[in-house]
Amino acid sequence: MANIDPSHTENAFEEIGRLQLQMERLKESAIAELQARRAAIQQELSTIERDLDKLAGVSRSGRGNFSPKRLVTLADLKDLLAAAPERTLNIRKENLDFLNVKTLVHANPSLLRLGGKAPWPTVTLLK
Repeated sequence: MANIDPSHTENAFEEIGRLQLQMERLKESAIAELQARRAAIQQELSTIERDLDKLAGVSRSGRGNFSPKRLVTLADLKDLLAAAPERTLNIRKENLDFLNVKTLVHANPSLLRLGGKAPWPTVTLLK
């Protein structure tokens, strides 16, 4: 049976750990980039719909005239929360996309926390 060098095994485990961390960072970066692209496209579509309505003479009043929920990146959300009183925002009042915020909270539980009551959820910056 061949002798296995323990330092080589430890180095291999350390390298695996580094690669896993790098993969996680790349995944988070890709998610943030795609969310930012989606937000930009939704904003452009909203502008196009308003322009079309204006040209067609269509007036959207009441419930039909809603703006799409804002999608934010983790960095944007942290900036918003840092400037908010008690570092807490009402997701609905800020017109933020709840599922987007919920995903960010679950990905960063040591940084963000969901709260509030069902129709009026809040998000808080912990650090």
